[in-house]
Amino acid sequence: MIIRLLHVMPKGPRFSPAPAVSEAAQAGLQQLVPEALGDYDVWDIPCTALIDLGENWCGARCPVCSSNIEGWWGHAMDTAALAGGYFGSLAVTVPCCFVQTDLNAVDYVEGQVVARC
Repeated sequence: MIIRLLHVMPKGPRFSPAPAVSEAAQAGLQQLVPEALGDYDVWDIPCTALIDLGENWCGARCPVCSSNIEGWWGHAMDTAALAGGYFGSLAVTVPCCFVQTDLNAVDYVEGQVVARC
């Protein structure tokens, strides 16, 4: 059996919607995909974290020059992580073209994001 998850992510990594907005989003999803099995959940976590796609990880590329930065990315995430796996600053300098950017701007091949909702 194949299980598919639909993640709707905010553009801003620190965005957290008001409870009424979360409820409206859940109701809208239930109308769009009424045949979905299981729950419609909004996760609002206390701080910014990596929203992991699990088995669908396909790598990371530089948002400026598109170089493969997967090897560097893991170390950058470990360095930026605070206790509990959350993030304070997302600022990084990519190793390929030495441009300052942030971990949320990295081109995650299959749409991973750093977010709190």
